[in-house]
Amino acid sequence: MHINNRKSFITNVFMIALLAIMIVPGVIYANESVANGLADIFVVPELTTMIDMSNTDINRLFCYSGPPEVIYSKEKGVKVRYKGKNAFVKFMIKSEHGKLTYSDTPTELHIICGKDVYSIIAVPKKIPSKRTIRLSTGQKEKVARNRAAMKEIPFEKKIMNLIRYSYTDEIPDSFTVRKVGSYEHVFKDISINLVRVVDVDGIGLSLREYKMMINNNDIKELQLKESDFMKYELFCPVALSECNDNPKSVKSKIKPAAISLDKHNLKKGEIARLFVVVLTKEINNE
Repeated sequence: MHINNRKSFITNVFMIALLAIMIVPGVIYANESVANGLADIFVVPELTTMIDMSNTDINRLFCYSGPPEVIYSKEKGVKVRYKGKNAFVKFMIKSEHGKLTYSDTPTELHIICGKDVYSIIAVPKKIPSKRTIRLSTGQKEKVARNRAAMKEIPFEKKIMNLIRYSYTDEIPDSFTVRKVGSYEHVFKDISINLVRVVDVDGIGLSLREYKMMINNNDIKELQLKESDFMKYELFCPVALSECNDNPKSVKSKIKPAAISLDKHNLKKGEIARLFVVVLTKEINNE
């Protein structure tokens, strides 16, 4: 069965969630990959973050808590405009004798968003402004927001929502995303790259997203199924090296919840995405 668009993919995910308890591996059918693009930048409060910004375009900052307030030195040639929960930062361009001069002077921006203060050193560069700088909420607020948003949602649907968010790359700001980029040597004929871990703080769910390719030149095609990936290494709550060093202690902590693939017929040169969901300590202690 093949699904040719993202809307159908999501519909199929929810249908499966209704048909089976997700302690048994779930199934996702799709042949569409997420569009390539630059990921947004998430900034945490009370830490100074250095960020490259466009000195030719308008840069967008987004505050989830409401209208932000940006405090900055006007003499450094910066202008800020506000609209709703957004602040738009523009480095002024000087024109002398018909020649344009673009700013290259780093500028400190202090942004008040809700009850928190965010400090950014904006480094102007000749780059396009394709990323939104999102002022991420603090840990306590993340937990509160996640619990409020998911309190009435059935457990199976929480898992399917988490997979859908990662598949579409539309992950809520209240989730914690960790970029990894480590290769896991679990299978002989398939290379598996752990690209990110998504934690739903306060809910007790964590997702690991892998990308896979055939690495054996003698194999042109493989048929995959979720049960192939019931490997404790892929559910590892810590670095794989720690799993291998302490297999018994780690295995006792692993609580697998779901496995989903976006592709079941993997051909040489193609990439398949694997989503693995585990229960974390928060939910295990309940």
